[in-house]
Amino acid sequence: MNAMIRRNATSNGGFTLLEILVSAMMCAVILTAVQTLLYGALRLRETAEESAQRNLQIQHAVSVLTRDMKNIVAPGGGLADTFQAESRGDRNQRQDRVEFCTASGRISSSAPWGDVQKIRYSLESVPSLRSTRSLCLVRTITRNLLATMSEEAEYQVVLTGVRSLQLAYYDGQAWLDSWDSSLQDPPLPEAIHVRVVYSPVPDEEQKQETRSLFVPEKAAQGIPLELIIPVVVKPPAEEAAEAEASTGEDQESQPEDTGQGGTTGGPGGTGGTGGQGGSGGTDGRGGMGGTGGTGGSGGRGGMGGTGGTGGSAGRGGMGGTGGTGGSGGRGGMGGAGGTGGSAGRGGMGGMGGRP
Repeated sequence: MNAMIRRNATSNGGFTLLEILVSAMMCAVILTAVQTLLYGALRLRETAEESAQRNLQIQHAVSVLTRDMKNIVAPGGGLADTFQAESRGDRNQRQDRVEFCTASGRISSSAPWGDVQKIRYSLESVPSLRSTRSLCLVRTITRNLLATMSEEAEYQVVLTGVRSLQLAYYDGQAWLDSWDSSLQDPPLPEAIHVRVVYSPVPDEEQKQETRSLFVPEKAAQGIPLELIIPVVVKPPAEEAAEAEASTGEDQESQPEDTGQGGTTGGPGGTGGTGGQGGSGGTDGRGGMGGTGGTGGSGGRGGMGGTGGTGGSAGRGGMGGTGGTGGSGGRGGMGGAGGTGGSAGRGGMGGMGGRP
């Protein structure tokens, strides 16, 4: 009886201490792996969101810079001020500054002063941001250019975490580091080269861990953003000169008047010869010869007029159409084509008249 009780107690025994310790260690390892994986996934999600926000900020900066510089207003008049640009800083960390007037302003109830505004781009340290070691690309706006009293300018942070701002201006032959419209002729450059070096993460003081884990070492040194923006606006004096030259060319290239038609012949008579076309201008085409006169009853139609002589580079005028023959008469002969200019070709002969 006692032997049976001892056998039952032995068969119903629990876990040993060694088995409990091994199970606890296995659970700890599994929980540590799950926690590490979850932490990495959360950090990766946060980094992806920050990268998306950073890309949106960069796209906005590119859009604003391009819109302002493509709508530059030529200096002169009551609103447009001079175009001033200076090179600042050393070669490795440029902090250039540029100031100009542009027609990129948006009219609203709070800003009813037209679309011309003064813009200044520069690198500034913004105390309101948490990061104090990086600079920001700041856009300074003066909306009311005709204010009787000095007004406070509006400041916009276009891009944070900027390390360098380098600007260059193309004068048609070379790229210059600075520009002064009061000393340059023409007063505006033909193109502007913008080079911005920015950090992949805007807040360097609080993103060291993120940058070391998820950002390559070369990218951590700064990412360059380069734009070449053409300046399509021209000063008023150049526009007036081009308009005048264009008007002169149009006037010279216009053909002269068409020759007058011949008179109608009497009964049995021959129609009159069409008049000769006028000579073309400097680059113009000669005028078309006049149509021969209609022959009288039984008479022949008149001969078409000779086409006018073309200008120096113009084509000779087309000969006039022969006149219509009268009842029983034959049509007139088409006129000869005009002589072409020195670089132009002769005109086409006119068609014969109908019988």
